[in-house]
Amino acid sequence: DVEWLGPPAVQEDDDAHKETYLRFRVGEREFWTNQFVRFLFVDPTSDESDELVPCVAEVRNGFTLRAMGDDELAHMVELRLYFSPEDCPSGRTPRHGADELIALGEEVQMPVENFIESLGEDTSPFLLVSYYEYCRIMAHRKFCAASGQPVDPTPVQYARFGFYMRN
Repeated sequence: DVEWLGPPAVQEDDDAHKETYLRFRVGEREFWTNQFVRFLFVDPTSDESDELVPCVAEVRNGFTLRAMGDDELAHMVELRLYFSPEDCPSGRTPRHGADELIALGEEVQMPVENFIESLGEDTSPFLLVSYYEYCRIMAHRKFCAASGQPVDPTPVQYARFGFYMRN
């Protein structure tokens, strides 16, 4: 079951009542805004209805949604997805960096239960940063290695600001 942590960050009243939260917990796992997790996405453009595409999901927020006149609360999560160039329609080209990920041009909303079921099993830490930060981190690691200082082994990937759009 979903446990919302802290007060709602936003409350909206229009056709539906929506409360947005910046942190939530499901079982032993806690999630927060701008957290990156490994994720398996069902590709809606694939002919194979169960084809899973590995990607990185950025948790944008969690929210509850209640339609007018309905007593049921829907527990939802909003995500931004990042894919390896190989998993994008145009594929990897020579201009793609070895550690580059490409953001889906729209955010995805889904029930929290589906999100939890689709999490990748690998929970080891990693960084997803801008290309500028990626260059800075890699230069610092190169300097540390050359000077005999310990190097942070956390894998680093970067996301381009250009987005890939689904058809």
